[in-house]
Amino acid sequence: MKPRILNKVAISAVFLALNSCTEQNRIIPQTRCDTAIAIATQTWEVNYYTSKTSGGLNAQRSQSFQSNTITNLNGERPLNAVSIDDNGIGWAALPPRPTADEVDQQRQTQEQNDPPQLQRSVEYQLRCESGSLKTDDLTYREASRAIRAGQTVRVSYVGDRALKIEAQESKSFSPLKSRNVGKSRDGLGRSRNVMKLEIVD
Repeated sequence: MKPRILNKVAISAVFLALNSCTEQNRIIPQTRCDTAIAIATQTWEVNYYTSKTSGGLNAQRSQSFQSNTITNLNGERPLNAVSIDDNGIGWAALPPRPTADEVDQQRQTQEQNDPPQLQRSVEYQLRCESGSLKTDDLTYREASRAIRAGQTVRVSYVGDRALKIEAQESKSFSPLKSRNVGKSRDGLGRSRNVMKLEIVD
C-alpha cells in the first residue's frame, strides 16, 4: 500500500508544478505607446454635515463647486499652466472659490458646513496602439522621458492597466555619403567620374 500512496503524492506534485509553470510562462501582451498623459483636476469642495460624531450614512456629504482641468503631455509644461508641482505636473490657475451665497444655496435643512477646500487629483494614462492604459506617476514620468528622447516605448499590460515599460532606441536610416572612386570612358570616348555611395555609421 505504501508505494501507491507515494505514487499519488508524486503525481500531485508533478501536476502542481506544471500548473505553476503554466502560470509563470503565461504570455503578457505588449503594445507600443506614443503619448504619456496626465490630466490634472482641481475642484472646490464643501463638507456639509448634520453630525460629525453620529457615524450615520447621511450625517455628512461632500458637494463639488467650481472646477478646472489641464492636460499634461509627455512631461512638458502645458501652455496654460501657472505652476508645476514636485511631480512635474502643470496646474491651471485656481478656479473661483465658492462664495458664501453659493455655499448657503447648497446647504440643506439642519446642515452645517466646513470652509471650502481645494481638492487636487491627477489621472495618468498612456496612449497606445491597443488603446488608453491607466498608469501611475512613476510610469508616466519614465514614459515621458523616453518619448521626449525619441525612444520607442513598449508596455506590458493586463486589461486597461499598464504594468511595465521598456524603452528602446528608435531605429533610423543611416545617411549616405558619396565618394569619387575614379574615372571611366563612355562609348564615345568621353571621360566621366565614377561615384560610389557609402553608408555612414
